[in-house]
Amino acid sequence: MISERQATAQALRMEGLGNFPLREEAQRELIAAIQRAARDVDHASAITSRWIECNRFAPTPAEIYVLAARCDREYDPREWRCSKCDGTGFVEVYELHTWRSANDKTVEQISHEQFERLLQQVSGIIGEQIVTSAAAHCNACARGRRMAEESRQNEAENAQEKPAARRSTGLNRVQPADFKQAAGKDAE
Repeated sequence: MISERQATAQALRMEGLGNFPLREEAQRELIAAIQRAARDVDHASAITSRWIECNRFAPTPAEIYVLAARCDREYDPREWRCSKCDGTGFVEVYELHTWRSANDKTVEQISHEQFERLLQQVSGIIGEQIVTSAAAHCNACARGRRMAEESRQNEAENAQEKPAARRSTGLNRVQPADFKQAAGKDAE
């Protein structure tokens, strides 16, 4: 909501339009509508500018409310930005990787504060513990969720196209038995 003085200034910008209210009570209603409908001064200015650009006659209070909803950047999908990813679809995530054994690794998502603190404490040696930062799809906005779904679909399509050979899913995922089998084939 804006002040009455600011709303009056916006209403006076429309004074040159046809059918601008001549009676003081009608002008007060128009000013009150601008004052209640506008989120801030920029929003009030956008409402007034849009009306002046598109109309020859002054608006009614009801038309001000309708136009206010259409001019609100916070609800306009073209202007909307996710508070987590700023509309990119990606967020930075922090992870703690801990190896319990050669073939057993856990990955825990941690906060930025924990990441900063642990960065100085963990060894950073693969096979023990490391902390990493990475980009992940944002799950707070439609764009990030859509991108994540597209990635899953692409992975599924690629998995169907590739032969049924074993695919590595990360570090230290090879079983000792695999080495024995490979060594036996080399001996043959």
